Parts: sequence; structure tokens; C-alpha cells
Amino acid sequence: MMNITDFNNSKAIKIIELIDEYFEVNCRGLGRKREVVLPRQMAMYYIRKCLNLSYVKIGMLFPSDKAATKFKTHCSVMHSDKIIKDFIKFDKEIKGFDLDLLEKVQLICKYSEQEIINFNIIKGINTKLYRLKEEDLKEITEYLEKELYISNSLVY
Repeated sequence: MMNITDFNNSKAIKIIELIDEYFEVNCRGLGRKREVVLPRQMAMYYIRKCLNLSYVKIGMLFPSDKAATKFKTHCSVMHSDKIIKDFIKFDKEIKGFDLDLLEKVQLICKYSEQEIINFNIIKGINTKLYRLKEEDLKEITEYLEKELYISNSLVY
């Protein structure tokens, strides 16, 4: 069983992955270009809004390129939270992003512990399948179809 910190960190990682996929960027990546900064700020905002993690814990999810610290500081997270709140009110583009993302983020926040575990297992399997060669995939598919046919035959 996951403790509450691991559970919330798993949800936070899922939010980061959603943001990465939506913006087609690695928001945990280093750099200060708008293409990275805006998604990173939105991820921090959603994690704070939906999971209510502390600013320090959120900062620890994001590496820093500054020599003095390994992670984003609580000040960076507070700034991101405020900036995105303001942008959502006044910037049509950011408001559009929020309309697209908020429901998906809220769904992630409602995941049960088992759903998080299952999601991680499926992601791991998909990653391994993606790396397989086509002939290996065909062999696996044939094996699974055969086993499914045998198990269905035994049931009836």
C-alpha cells in the first residue's frame, strides 16, 4: 500500500505527464523558453490546485538549472501559481488551455490507489511493447490469441 505522500506524488507525476503530452514538451526539462516555462507553470498550478501539495514538495518535482539548488524553489512554485491564476483570468489562450486541461486534471486527482498502480503497470507494458520488434509482437499476439482460445474452450 502506498503512503499518502507517494500516492499524491504519483498523481502529481500523472498531471505532469498530461501537461507534457498536451503541450508536446518535457515541462520538467531545464530552460527558460516559453515553450517549457508555460507548461511547467501550468503543471505546478494544477498540482497545487488539485492536490494541495506544499510549494516545497511541488518544487521538488521539477529540476532546476541553477547551481545553488537541485529543484525549483517554493518561491518559483508560488510565482507559477499566481501567474497562471492571473493568466486564466485575462489571457484568452491560457484560458483555452485551462478549459482543455482542467477536467482531465480533476479526473487524475480522483484516481484511486489501485487505478494509479494499474495505470503505471499499463504504461510500463506499453513502453516495453513499443521497444519490441514487429516479429516479436506478432509472436506475442499469436501466443495470446492461442491462450485466449484455449481458456475460452475450457470455460464452455
